[in-house]
Amino acid sequence: MTHSIASTGSGTSPLTPEHLAALLPCCLTLAHIAQALLDFHAPPVPPAATDRLETDLQRLLREVGRCALEHTLNDLEPDEAEAPDEMRTGGTRYRRRRKSPTDVDSTFGRFRLWRWLYEPRDAGERCLFPLQGLLGLVAGRATPALASHVGILVAQHTQRDVLRLSRRHNGLEWSHALLRTVAAEVAELVSGQRHTA
Repeated sequence: MTHSIASTGSGTSPLTPEHLAALLPCCLTLAHIAQALLDFHAPPVPPAATDRLETDLQRLLREVGRCALEHTLNDLEPDEAEAPDEMRTGGTRYRRRRKSPTDVDSTFGRFRLWRWLYEPRDAGERCLFPLQGLLGLVAGRATPALASHVGILVAQHTQRDVLRLSRRHNGLEWSHALLRTVAAEVAELVSGQRHTA
């Protein structure tokens, strides 16, 4: 069997050092993909092996996307030395506190986001997490792509079916309450009642 790869002309990798650095957090999963491809070529290749390869690739590629998204979005938050100590919005002053984790759900599955907490100097105001607004997280939990996907599913299926589909395709275990919250925020966005950050 002959294989061909698009040539860059010089026989070198089309990946620059910057590309490789961006992919570094995903290397372990990429190694699992490479091994799955190599294992598939070992004879015999029955239909069950083809099924297993495709199923494994789907799972591993979703993990590459999850890992890449987690690393890239966490990398947006500045280091402590670069993050402002204070900020003012809507007439309220906020001071930076510690980074705190939150779970974010995406089309690739769940990942952990570390973001700066800004605490109001005046009592009665809510804390701010500017990164969440920057990313456009819906209900503070769902990425815009996932929220859009959920919005389409909610328009076509029952809540129970949407939860089942999200579990099967995105590996997410949502409650009915979270689904309703995300769906309501998506509906507000679509109707123009809420402005994105």
